[in-house]
Amino acid sequence: MLNKPIKASQIANLTDARYFAAWEVNWLGFCLDTGADHFLQPAELVAIREWVEGPEIVGEFGFLPIEDLLELTRLMKLKAIQVGPFYEKEALEQLKDLIVFQEIIVEPGVESDLLLEKMRKTAPYVSYFLLNFSKNNQSLAELRISEKFNVTDLKNMAAEFSILVDINLPAGEVESFLEESGAYGLSLKGEEEERVGFKSFDELDEILEVLEVQI
Repeated sequence: MLNKPIKASQIANLTDARYFAAWEVNWLGFCLDTGADHFLQPAELVAIREWVEGPEIVGEFGFLPIEDLLELTRLMKLKAIQVGPFYEKEALEQLKDLIVFQEIIVEPGVESDLLLEKMRKTAPYVSYFLLNFSKNNQSLAELRISEKFNVTDLKNMAAEFSILVDINLPAGEVESFLEESGAYGLSLKGEEEERVGFKSFDELDEILEVLEVQI
């Protein structure tokens, strides 16, 4: 059992899915956006889903048109989805019966007020915001010293919204980051398999061990 909610994102193989499920993460995310690098065929997700139990399955749709998203959600019988930052009120209103994650890719130098304004517009329709710092290789050190959007700004946002954070984070910084940022939880990613069924999870193990509740 983990002491913070964790979403495993961009899962592309059974090895990752079973690894994260064994750690009892809250959500397993699979990319169903045909235009994305980590796209997974729906049939592959169906096959993987039969081998794991526990975490909620999240369909990650990125920038997929709302009509295609709704159709895939129905066919896959999904209860939770993730959309990109450009989904506005009109589209999000159609997802009211689902658990909705909205991913926001944090650009270097973005003003915290602009982020906050955007989040407030979609917040009535969003269950969790996923702030992605990793996409632009922003480090925790950079976030701490930024004059435009820093850890203090993140903590203020986290007091208003449920926020998951995707950031390059060494295991030794996990506890201090979660405390100072007030983040609801983390988004972690699997990696490509070295060969089918084989890969190293050493770095993820270190992070998850920090979050493990000792019983």
